[in-house]
Amino acid sequence: MQNLTAKSRRISIIAGVVLIIATLVTGFVVFTVMKNNAEALLSRGMLLSLQTRADQFRLEIQETDAAARHIADHPDVIGSLGALQSNPSDPRELATLRRIAHSLLTDGTSRIEFSLAHDAHPVVTAGEKLDNEISVPLPLRPRARLAWNNGFVLGTTVEVRKEARLFGLVTVYSRHPALDAFLTAKIGLGKTGEIAICSPLPDDHLYMKCFPTQISGHVFPHQARIINGAPLPMSHALNGKTGVVVARDYRQKRVVAAYAPIGNLGLGMVLKIDTSELFAPVWREARYILIVVLLIVAIGVALLRWLVTPLISQVLMSEKEAHDANALLRDTETRTRAVLENVDEGIITLSDSGHIESANSAVESMFGYDSKSLRGKSIGLLLRHHDRDLDSRLYLQRLLAADSVEEHFGQEVTGCRTDGSTFPVGLKISDMELDDRTVYIGALRDLTDLKAKEEKILHLANHDALTGLPNRNLLQDRVQQAIIHGHRHGIRVAVLFLDLDNFKTINDSLGHDVGDMLLEAVATRIQECVREKDTVARQGGDEFIVVVTELGDAQDSGVVATNVLQRISQPYSIGNRELHVNASVGIAVFPEDGKDVETLMKNSDIAMYHAKSAGRNNFQFYAPEMNRVATERLVIETNLRHAIEENQLHVAYQPILAADGNMTVAAETLLRWDHPTLGSVSPSSFVPVAEESGIIVSLGEWVMRQACMQYRRWKDDGIDLQRVVVNVSPRQFRQRNLAQSFVDILHACLTHDP
Repeated sequence: MQNLTAKSRRISIIAGVVLIIATLVTGFVVFTVMKNNAEALLSRGMLLSLQTRADQFRLEIQETDAAARHIADHPDVIGSLGALQSNPSDPRELATLRRIAHSLLTDGTSRIEFSLAHDAHPVVTAGEKLDNEISVPLPLRPRARLAWNNGFVLGTTVEVRKEARLFGLVTVYSRHPALDAFLTAKIGLGKTGEIAICSPLPDDHLYMKCFPTQISGHVFPHQARIINGAPLPMSHALNGKTGVVVARDYRQKRVVAAYAPIGNLGLGMVLKIDTSELFAPVWREARYILIVVLLIVAIGVALLRWLVTPLISQVLMSEKEAHDANALLRDTETRTRAVLENVDEGIITLSDSGHIESANSAVESMFGYDSKSLRGKSIGLLLRHHDRDLDSRLYLQRLLAADSVEEHFGQEVTGCRTDGSTFPVGLKISDMELDDRTVYIGALRDLTDLKAKEEKILHLANHDALTGLPNRNLLQDRVQQAIIHGHRHGIRVAVLFLDLDNFKTINDSLGHDVGDMLLEAVATRIQECVREKDTVARQGGDEFIVVVTELGDAQDSGVVATNVLQRISQPYSIGNRELHVNASVGIAVFPEDGKDVETLMKNSDIAMYHAKSAGRNNFQFYAPEMNRVATERLVIETNLRHAIEENQLHVAYQPILAADGNMTVAAETLLRWDHPTLGSVSPSSFVPVAEESGIIVSLGEWVMRQACMQYRRWKDDGIDLQRVVVNVSPRQFRQRNLAQSFVDILHACLTHDP
């Protein structure tokens, strides 16, 4: 009896231990599965949401960069900065720039600065002065910086050029409420969920600058990237990596963080939530599991002790345990579903046969289908394929194969709505093991707005903002394609370089608004004179380029030029005014006048200048002699700019006699140039060049100063002349301060020793 009792006690102890261990293991396994599933689904959702926000952040900045480039291409800005190169204090041009700056200020643009080339200080500013808390450079062209001043401020500096000549710089500071919303908007991740955006410090991989977040509320100008030997999640993003990690953040609290770089901007973005809040529901359920486990152990021990229907008791306890576990699993699935419903992207789950098992509300909004009606349907119902009879399993395998070679943001496919309309969709597919089978998770994103923004940016980058014509970038590509086509088929291509005559007079006298309307009208008339396969582009300012393709005879381009000149010269009705304008056209023909884009453009420009020299309102074909003349003119202009400094110039004086011929009453100044290598250069050669280039202004002042000093020497030597005659160029009369300049020279000469 004692043996039986001892055996019974031993059996009871062993059975009790087995029961306790089995119960604890079962509870731990159920808890672990729920926790891992919830963490995996949420991590994928957080990463997809983060990547979408990073794309939107990058596009907002690129749109502002494109707007800044168009301000720099504005003809009024180019003209005013070009004029200020020779006279930086010209009040009229400064006033023009101020007017332009104030007219460009909008709700998004806070400040505009115009600077001359190689001058760090702006000559004109408009808008509020910004005292930024932090500022980080962005690796963009043009130069850009992202700063924080009670919100994001993007500063973009663009070079103002014309014909490769640098005139100045335009700096635009713009506020971006849309970017601010990334840091302030609710993201559906509880009280501790937040988005952080940071930039690395230059030449220092241990620290970074960070913009304010909802929790911190202030900037971090010098934040360590590694704390207590562990890198922050943002450090991974700044190293160009994308993923999800459980780590400690800048507050030294454990978080689940999705991290990714923001395109090629050198910035990182992190979307995170405290683990204490993320797993709080799971830990709350763990208490119920513990109670259930203890209850199972107590009942098991009691049944073993009293030997009351042990088999039935074990079956009942097993059923209760399974019921409790299923209830916890359903509750976890409900919470996971709630998280997925708050994600911006469409999320679908697929079986390995390519059929839809579930879809969130974003899919319903995107495609118009009810999520229940999609269950069991092929993925081909949502994503169109050119082969309509393709098996759903094979279609899924093709999508997986294509997705495996794409980068972080997946592949682009065609979505089909319930009404039959199609739209571009970004698709990223990943797989996971669930219940001993493979389940595929697809993240869908509507790319309609993204594609529209990309097309807009591409159009703005290749077309003139005023006329809508192709700009210099697109023009060079069109000319190159025309040359390739002409070379392949043995046909000619003509490049017509067109410059409006005396357009500056209209622009300055009637205002830039009238000038802009006139340029638009001219662009329309030029387009009416050419074929659809030809190209009309705006080179900048009042210059246009016409590319005529498939010419049988080079002389045919002269017919086009004649039609363009006649059409342009007809009266224009702009506002209440009738305006008239003519043009000069230079023509270069492939292959006779050049076999590449640069040569054809240069030679057509040279021919245009000869058309202006020939009286304007005509066209000239390029000839090699023109290039020689242009080269000689460039040599003269280059050497003439150094002639005064190197004492190569001198003044000769021609006597002017009285009517009876017995007395010299005056002397006329004659400018002479002796160059060490060119020899004696004729005034008929260098004076026209000086007038066209503007050098005549400084030459005229130098001659006036030399004549005044000589006149004083003659007076001191007892030679009494009534006057000394100095010739003045018509170009000098355009200077507003001409008279005052001569008065200052005379005063300085006559009141000081020569």
